[in-house]
Amino acid sequence: MSDRNQKLLQKLIQEGSVSKEKLQQQLHLTTHQLTYSISVLNTQLTSKGLPKIGLQKGYYFVDPVAATYLADNQNIHEAIITPEERENILTIMLLTNDQLVSLNHICIGLQVSKNTALNDVKRLRSQLQAAGLKLESSRKSGYVVTGDEWQLRIYLLHAITKIYNRYGEHFTTELLSPWKSYIQSTRQKIQSVEKYLDMKYTDEDFYSLIYFISAVRLRVQHHYLINPARLKGGESEIQKTREYQAIFYTQDDFTKLPDIERCYITLQFLSANVRNRRSIGDELATRLSNALWEFLTEFESKAMIILPNKKDLLIKLTNHFAPSYYRIKFQMPVNNVLYNKITSKYEALHDFVKQSIGPLERFFGTTISDVEISYITLFIGGHLAGNEHADFEKKIIKAVILCPNGVSMSQLLYRTLQTTFPEFMFYPPSSLRDYDGFLLPHDLVFSTVPVISKKKVYVIADILNKQEQLKLRQKVLRDVYQVNFDGVQPQDILTVVKQYAHITDEKRLMDALSNLLLQPDASKAESTISKKGLLQLLSVNNIAVIDNASWAGVLDLAVEMLVRQNVIAQSYRLAIQRNYRDQPSYILLNQNIVLPHIDPDLFPQALGISLVIVRNGFTYGVRRVYSAALLTTPDKVSHLNLLYDINRLALDENLISQLAKLNTPEEVLQTITLFFHQR
Repeated sequence: MSDRNQKLLQKLIQEGSVSKEKLQQQLHLTTHQLTYSISVLNTQLTSKGLPKIGLQKGYYFVDPVAATYLADNQNIHEAIITPEERENILTIMLLTNDQLVSLNHICIGLQVSKNTALNDVKRLRSQLQAAGLKLESSRKSGYVVTGDEWQLRIYLLHAITKIYNRYGEHFTTELLSPWKSYIQSTRQKIQSVEKYLDMKYTDEDFYSLIYFISAVRLRVQHHYLINPARLKGGESEIQKTREYQAIFYTQDDFTKLPDIERCYITLQFLSANVRNRRSIGDELATRLSNALWEFLTEFESKAMIILPNKKDLLIKLTNHFAPSYYRIKFQMPVNNVLYNKITSKYEALHDFVKQSIGPLERFFGTTISDVEISYITLFIGGHLAGNEHADFEKKIIKAVILCPNGVSMSQLLYRTLQTTFPEFMFYPPSSLRDYDGFLLPHDLVFSTVPVISKKKVYVIADILNKQEQLKLRQKVLRDVYQVNFDGVQPQDILTVVKQYAHITDEKRLMDALSNLLLQPDASKAESTISKKGLLQLLSVNNIAVIDNASWAGVLDLAVEMLVRQNVIAQSYRLAIQRNYRDQPSYILLNQNIVLPHIDPDLFPQALGISLVIVRNGFTYGVRRVYSAALLTTPDKVSHLNLLYDINRLALDENLISQLAKLNTPEEVLQTITLFFHQR
């Protein structure tokens, strides 16, 4: 199957139905090329006894039967493999072979032509070079990857993880079938370690351990060993762990490994995530717990929230940082495939976590990478979502959620699916291994990786944006109720609007339309964290520009603007004047903006902001300040994006100085709007 046809079929499987125009635009196809490719794909589908790709009202669609078959029964020769995924497979081939890999070997292994194989090699060589590795070749012998063994293994781990996450166990096991004996003995070893330590690894790490440790054993067999200096003299600490004892307490092939490789393999176990608690030693655990408590306290101060059930969150984070301790200390690779989505969708929350990370960096004695920090963002986001209340009882359709990425990710996905399908009943998320023995009645399965089930399976992303939620909802309801629920698409509305209006922010408009169409009661659906930022709430009606005022006068003016808009009641005025009479320093952001606020549990309040600019400044504590903002929020999390934007203002000295020179609310609003649009 050609690359073009592979991408086309993959797109249709992922989205269910796609318009002709969108397919042509995204895949850069002419009308003739698209029609021809659909014809070729239909011939191939018919040969397998599967329904053809249909066309209705300008939309191509794949029958659910065909989509399910292609997702669940992929093998190496039939899978839809993109060029990027071929590079991962090629990486695995090169790094698990004890001899040079010839071009013919690559062509056969990838089922591609020589020209395609050469292009794949060229792309891989460029990527390896960026990682400090070399892909060397000779026309007679073939290809081999050279470089630091530690770095080579990191690259190998990422390739294996990506293939497993994309295709699942069946495909990955078939791909690695030449190592069958290694895979079987490694699986048995991991299961014996789980039993010995009375715990279970998450599905994602369980299978990654099987395949990666099998590959490591193969490389050791081929005499590729890591440099002992990489462990920084930490062998003794590793050998004292319970994991080391669990792996090597009986005589087998693992005990025959060199000492340095025993420590390396133990680090893989120590760095893997578990579904239940693991111990890292009483003294170390106490110090870690103290550092985490300091971090959470710092986070509450920065984000201006009070974390519910803070001790429960502390226990979850302590469990998470047991493997993270070894990852960070020994610079083990971390492959958070959700990093870009986390930092994009939860930008404000992630930023407050980064601002608060100091106590943990002091504990580890090193800088914590942004990828590691994104895991903490997930934990806190999942914790905040888990403490929201919702009633989803008495639903008809029962669904199972399978997510191998750990507890926090499972909870976020759980809440997302509950919001997307309020009419369904969802069981708490399960692991893939737990699902093998799942006996409760259910109609549907939502899984982040391909899985074989007698029930209808929907393979979904770990984090779904509003447009993806809308498409998933329409696809599932169409399958379940055999009725066309497509209705009007956000893109259709946008196309019409473009004909009659100038759109300044197309992405934001698409998100708003998707949110509107997501569910019948979308107006009542609550997001864990409000998406409203400063520009959505700020107007000339809640901005005041004055020449002179005292702190009490500034505060009174800020309150008055929100009282007039019914954001807060008059009773709020006395409370905030009393709370901030002594002018505490902790509400002065970057020494530039005073930001008073009151706990929403004490006084009812809507989400709001008022801004007071004092041209000649006012005295606050020992400083001369020119700006104050009153922030109100109905709960502990809705204000985070708003607070994030105010923080950005406070960090820009030039902007603060510029605002103090303006004369009207209109000028202030225009300047702030321009500030955000330029970033």
